[in-house]
Amino acid sequence: MENKKKVLVALSGGVDSSVAAALLKEEGYEVIGVTLRLLKKGASEFGCCGNPEDIAIAKRGAERIGVPHYVLDYAVDFEDTVINYFVDSYLNGETPNPCLACNRFIKFDKLKTFAQTLDCSFLATGHYARIIKKNHTEKETFHLYESVDKTKDQSYVLYHETNSELATTLFPVGFMNKSEIREQARRLSLPNADKKDSQEICFVPNRDYHSFMKTTLLERKRDHHPNAHSGPIKDQQGCVIGSHEGVAYFTVGQRKGLKLTTKEPYYVTNLDPKSNTVVVGPDKEGLSTGLIANDTTWIAGDPPAPVFSAFVKIRYKHEPTPATITVKNGTFEVRFDDPQRAVSPGQAAVIYRWDDHLQAKEVIGGGKIQSALKEVRR
Repeated sequence: MENKKKVLVALSGGVDSSVAAALLKEEGYEVIGVTLRLLKKGASEFGCCGNPEDIAIAKRGAERIGVPHYVLDYAVDFEDTVINYFVDSYLNGETPNPCLACNRFIKFDKLKTFAQTLDCSFLATGHYARIIKKNHTEKETFHLYESVDKTKDQSYVLYHETNSELATTLFPVGFMNKSEIREQARRLSLPNADKKDSQEICFVPNRDYHSFMKTTLLERKRDHHPNAHSGPIKDQQGCVIGSHEGVAYFTVGQRKGLKLTTKEPYYVTNLDPKSNTVVVGPDKEGLSTGLIANDTTWIAGDPPAPVFSAFVKIRYKHEPTPATITVKNGTFEVRFDDPQRAVSPGQAAVIYRWDDHLQAKEVIGGGKIQSALKEVRR
């Protein structure tokens, strides 16, 4: 391809980003690789993107592909923007999504700034999502779709990318299945062709949030926070039926750690950070009829209508469910067609619409869940 522009590719050390870089080079792009160092210490034992092992693999991959490779130290930014947000959210009775914060404020905002210093026209990553360009009479627009491989789809954590930002972003592997990516990696003799996918949140060892919060609060001298200490467990009638270690160690829908003796399993249905109270109930009490979301983003710039029907995804592994969305002064209200379990403040509510032509779901926007709605629609 002639006159291809320069592209900065975020190389995590995983196979997806390495294949993305290699394919873009084969297409004729001038590729530059970059890897982020995100943790200050002990990262290698966590399996985090940006740990010493992954940086070394990313470097070897760049050498194999034949592209320059930079390593940027964003450990301070990562701690300020992602880890502190994670801790604060739990202290406030919310359930954070650190991957979304990392993508939004580190991998995209900061890397696009770095790309500009290198005169790169595009930023590419190994995310599983698709960007589709559509040509109209007056202009062209860019749209975010779920990936071809639905089992790996990451469009949920990318809803913050607006139309103008998508115009300078590339997701090459979003058009491929994982098996195809492995085949391409072996064809290219990449050092991470058979490297296992990362499964954990990078800074939380073994997904043990409880231990991580305890250790982090102690290290930062924040263990005195009231929500990191014992408080009451109440049932749906407001009766105290037990005690807990602190709201900061629980999330809506959780059962583990309640240590209750009840006739049927009880789950966390609500968290009240103001009183450090955990509210529990049987499974049916964890259902919500809707939600309110703020901090909204609409990829096209504006919502499609003041009131519209679409699909809403309320956590990473949740199947988008039909709902009616009402837009109100920088927020939106979701009313599910069928009640949903464990709607958690702090998570993202991402809105999709079905595209008959592509037979796939398109992300049109999203926001941060502010509260769950329990009342019946009138």
